[in-house]
Amino acid sequence: MKSILVLSLLTLSVTLPSVSSFAQKYDGDMGEIYLSWCEQGNVIQNSLQGPVIKKNCAASQQVCKGDQRTSGKNVIYTATCADADVRYGRE
Repeated sequence: MKSILVLSLLTLSVTLPSVSSFAQKYDGDMGEIYLSWCEQGNVIQNSLQGPVIKKNCAASQQVCKGDQRTSGKNVIYTATCADADVRYGRE
């Protein structure tokens, strides 16, 4: 019984420092990268001259939809033109 208690305490003492070192390495802050975004029904993208309209979604009878994904410690935002959602299967 004593050996089980000692073994448990030994295991716990090895596990706790590794968990705390992980918490110190990862602070939870995520960077944000905007590759493109929606603005007034358009897909906007940065260029060397500043933000430019990449695509006008209304011209193709679509709507602008944003998406996000994570990569490492960054959240990457993108936007595309997509067909509008049809409510109740009819339009």
